[in-house]
Amino acid sequence: MLKKIQQVKNLKNKTVLLRTDFNVPLKNGRVEDDYRIAMSLPTIQYLIKKQAKIVLVSHLGRPDGQIKPELSLQPTAKKLSQLLKQPVFFINQNIGQEVKNKIKELKPGQILVIENIRFQPREEKNCQRLAKQLASLADIYVNDAFAVSHRANSSVSAITQYLPSYAGLLMQDEIQNLNQALKPQHPAVAILGGAKISTKIKLIDNLLTKFDKVLLGGALVNNFIQAVGYEVGQSIVDTDYQVKMNKYDSKKLILPIDVKVKTANNRAIIKYINEVGKTDKILDLGPKTVENFKKDIQKAKTIVWNGPLGYFEDIRFKQASQEIVKAILKNKSAHIIIGGGETVSLLESKQNTSKIFISTGGGAMLEFLEGKVLPGIKPLIK
Repeated sequence: MLKKIQQVKNLKNKTVLLRTDFNVPLKNGRVEDDYRIAMSLPTIQYLIKKQAKIVLVSHLGRPDGQIKPELSLQPTAKKLSQLLKQPVFFINQNIGQEVKNKIKELKPGQILVIENIRFQPREEKNCQRLAKQLASLADIYVNDAFAVSHRANSSVSAITQYLPSYAGLLMQDEIQNLNQALKPQHPAVAILGGAKISTKIKLIDNLLTKFDKVLLGGALVNNFIQAVGYEVGQSIVDTDYQVKMNKYDSKKLILPIDVKVKTANNRAIIKYINEVGKTDKILDLGPKTVENFKKDIQKAKTIVWNGPLGYFEDIRFKQASQEIVKAILKNKSAHIIIGGGETVSLLESKQNTSKIFISTGGGAMLEFLEGKVLPGIKPLIK
């Protein structure tokens, strides 16, 4: 049973340390894509309504424990203020007396964003002392940062030992939808792309025990194509992992029958997989494969998609991903879960509906669907 923030009877005047995921792209000191900030609004608005004092803790980028002004959370505080249409305070520190003094000045319903927690070298070491220092700022801890809950970090995992801890509304949505995916309505179809097979092989194995079909694309499929005995030429292959095809059911694990390659002279050509040459580079799925995938997608009652199916940065190799997006959105009856930053970027609209859930998690979504209990979620379960 998940401990939910709604179960706390009186939040008035309580200081809530809210772990959010404001790890958003910045350009010239401004937030370029506010999707993750917007997804945190329901929890923040709930806490405002309940008259809590809200202290937001997040990370941004990979500063590796160093203070890097270009990764300051100040632009995200400005963006949050615009979205909420109310002032949001910011302090360029994250622990210590100055932060405590600033929190004391907060009135019920007001918000303070503290500085990028990864400026602390101890954060990613799950340091107990840092967790205690963070816990001393508040009365209650709320984790609404599903996307980082696969990390055993001080502000995600260790802190739960020092404060009453609950799941925020976004966290609850993520867990509910991904649990549904692990108990799917059939036919259930998973579409997996992206670059490295070693990050997704456990996911593939787990989904094959629950789903009717797993459709493969992206660079990760090259390992499978090679394992079947076909040439992959200059294509990206994850040399850290060797696929053993004899453990897979070819009626459930679906490989491409044709691909789009970049030739030695930089032309984009469609070839059957048995025609790929030594100088070719596989960069997208072919049209026959896409049509086969679309047939499975049309029939599905549960669809999970993670990872682009081609090298979509080059428009010549974006077509398969675009076609699959259209096919998924055309299915009006399936429960659809889409996740991973690159995958989500392929959607024109990033609005959750009753049938489509867009996960904020990339790695966290993958590990959850592998069947792991994530270190940021485990302490939130009674």
